[in-house]
Amino acid sequence: MACIQKGCNIIINSFLVIFFSGVLFVWVLGLLDLIHTPDDDDYLGGNSKNEIDYTDTLSNFAGKYDSIFPCYSHHKLVRHLCQWRNEQNQAYHGRFVLATQLACESEKHRQNLREPSDSSTYWGVVYAHLYANDYNKMPKVYEQFAQIAQSRRLNQYQFAEMVINFVQSMPYILIHPNSCEEDRGRNPFSDAYHRDRLPCLPNRRFGLQSPLEFMYNLKGDCDTRALFAYTVLGHFGYDVVVLGSSRHAMLGINLPAQGYHLQHQGKKYFFWETTAKGYSLGMIPPEFQKDNWSFSLYRPPQVNKND
Repeated sequence: MACIQKGCNIIINSFLVIFFSGVLFVWVLGLLDLIHTPDDDDYLGGNSKNEIDYTDTLSNFAGKYDSIFPCYSHHKLVRHLCQWRNEQNQAYHGRFVLATQLACESEKHRQNLREPSDSSTYWGVVYAHLYANDYNKMPKVYEQFAQIAQSRRLNQYQFAEMVINFVQSMPYILIHPNSCEEDRGRNPFSDAYHRDRLPCLPNRRFGLQSPLEFMYNLKGDCDTRALFAYTVLGHFGYDVVVLGSSRHAMLGINLPAQGYHLQHQGKKYFFWETTAKGYSLGMIPPEFQKDNWSFSLYRPPQVNKND
């Protein structure tokens, strides 16, 4: 009996050694994947040893500009491991990789953009320039959304919904052209927002971020998000616009739907809210339903370099 017991102990000990060796092997592989990915190096055109890895978005980032604004960053690469759900509670996940240098170039472009002279087309001109500068610089972002669509066999509407749900899932962060303290009293919404001690992004010219900047730090308010969705869905051939009022901006998309829409050249562009979860195509938040809405940016955008 003692011999049998000893044999059992040997078998158990051997099993434990093999099991924990396997766990260690898998852990090391996972660690290596975080440290080095050949495709990411190709994207950067070099070595990606110096990088930052986001597993979720930051909620308290006062003073952490190294992690928020690309031109402050010492990292060559940023990765976002994101999870979000659609309105049917189906989960999506994606791994987005961006080069800090490209995001910094986009930040500098926006910060140095000339102020439009025509107030009637002011925001359309700004949006068009930011779109034109960024739309060819996000191949990894487009690739990741395309992979999700392929693996989940999404149809035209489901793909658009998936992208919008991704944007909606990001925490709302108010963006100011000046410091947060200077701009807190610009309007009742901003004043209430800061009374709740919510975070903001300061000193962002025009009070927004470009599509690439948004994808770098996943932070934005209404027009930043609408322009990002416009850029991504436009890349995949959707007929999209940016719709604006004096207080808000939303995406407009020409898809079969019911609800709130604006019409242009015989086509209906249905509103799609990007700042909060739970808004389906054709819905407008109640507080904005009576606003005077208009088209801020059509597709394809008309970019005049003299603007």
